[in-house]
Parts: sequence; structure tokens; C-alpha cells
Amino acid sequence: MISGVSPDGTKEKMIGFSSVPSSASFGAQDEKKRKIGRIWEDLINQNLYWHEAFFYSIRFTKTLLPGTRIKNAEEMEDDIRKELPENLRNLELKVDTPDIDVRPENPRISRQKVNIYDDKTDKYSVFDFEKLTKEIPIKFMSMRVFTKEEKHIPDIYKAAEKVFTTSYKEQGENF
Repeated sequence: MISGVSPDGTKEKMIGFSSVPSSASFGAQDEKKRKIGRIWEDLINQNLYWHEAFFYSIRFTKTLLPGTRIKNAEEMEDDIRKELPENLRNLELKVDTPDIDVRPENPRISRQKVNIYDDKTDKYSVFDFEKLTKEIPIKFMSMRVFTKEEKHIPDIYKAAEKVFTTSYKEQGENF
């Protein structure tokens, strides 16, 4: 408990993060529950294990050409390690490359017309499906690189930026 002064000037006891029960006080009998308790204690106290060293996102505005291959997270991690200085190549890294397919790619759909109802005018307007979806990316992808070593984030950032931007700039105007 932390002692404090309330707005009306009286002393009272307040709960603070430091008063969160430790894993030992949960009464856990087995090691698994104690480990979970320690993890929750760290999360509540914002003691993070992993730090984001790099984030980059890309919008695919055109359908990928047949045979176009996108590197997976493991390949990206290997490439990042190659770009790091020799003494940092064994750092613990995690690379995450989530992607989202945002809109349909079917070319037959793009030639269709779409009726859109405007409730204010009580009328329908006809639009080309292709024009409506032109600004919506076909796919959205990002790459995130995490490390436990905060002091090496600038080096990891430089290496990841080089790898990610180089890999995708090779694809041309799709990005």
C-alpha cells in the first residue's frame, strides 16, 4: 500500500502498482502457476521483455504478378542478421509479417456496376466497382522486428529498414 493525501486533505491508503500481489502471495502450489503469476506481475508493472525495433507497412495497390514471391518472417530475419554488425548477429530477434487481404481481386467483379442508395435524396446512383475500389489496397502487409536488447535498437532498425525496403522495391511500382 502507498500512503497518500486525498483531495480533501485527509491521509488515506491507496493501491499502487507496487502493491500488486507478487507471484509468491498468490498461494500458488505449483511452479506453473507461480510462473504465470510472475508474467502477470511483469505485465501489470509494464516490464516488457520484447521491444519493437522496427515497423514498416506496405500497401499492395495492384495484383501481384504470377510467380511473385514474398519472403516469410524467417527469411526476413536471416536477411536482417546478415545486415547487422558481426558482433550483433546472435541477438534474440523476432520478426512478424502479418498481412491482410483487403479487397477482392476478381477481375470480373471490376467491370460490374454498383448501385448505392442515398437515404437523404431517396435515390440510387450507379458507380463502377473498379472506380469505387481503386484507392483500396488489394493487400496490406507490415513487418515488425522485436528484440530484448533495447540498446541495439538503432542497429536493428538500420538493418531491417535496408532489408525490407530493398526486398519490396525490387517488386517495382506495386508498392
